[in-house]
Amino acid sequence: MIASTVTDHTDYLALVSSDEEFDFTLDTYLVTEAVGISSVELAAHRDQLEEGREFVFVSNDANEIEEHFTKGGIVKLGAIIDSEQSRAFANECAGFIPSW
Repeated sequence: MIASTVTDHTDYLALVSSDEEFDFTLDTYLVTEAVGISSVELAAHRDQLEEGREFVFVSNDANEIEEHFTKGGIVKLGAIIDSEQSRAFANECAGFIPSW
């Protein structure tokens, strides 16, 4: 599913998960929505992203494994996709400091 053009990313940033090492992480599905790409397009760029640095696997409350993008991974993905929407979300994430 490709998201419509998003101009206010507040809803996405409200869903970030705290992470001591990466400031925060965000579910990959929400990242693809926020930057306006499909999972197929993300897969085409997977080789440009480093596991453990730009995306990580975490356990959710139901003890299921989920893929999350790190703050740095969102910024890098914004540069890779290089659309107005992806750059806007990446810029918001780069300056976002969670208040835990």
